[in-house]
Amino acid sequence: MPFHLIARAKAKTVHITALAAADYKGWLKGRPKRVREWLMATGYTGEDGTHALLPGADGRLEGVVFCHRPDGEMWSWSGLAEALPGGRYRIDGELPQPAANRAALGWALAGY
Repeated sequence: MPFHLIARAKAKTVHITALAAADYKGWLKGRPKRVREWLMATGYTGEDGTHALLPGADGRLEGVVFCHRPDGEMWSWSGLAEALPGGRYRIDGELPQPAANRAALGWALAGY
């Protein structure tokens, strides 16, 4: 199944929370208990260039957290795209323009 990065979310769109690895611990504190416990149980630590799949209450894929360096290269985005199951994805929030360019190019190269 192909993976698509889209601008507008639809019903089955999986949201990607992209944040600087340094911001992971602060982000984690604001998550619901089930998300915090899931990430701790799976051993996810928010290292640069890593991601974790987030299950919904119904057991389906609800979201993805992706930690990266704001000045990181496009290949970490390419690696993310290749690692995710097929589907429709959307990056939540806004990335600074240089990071958005790297994300788009890395994602596109993964699908090439």
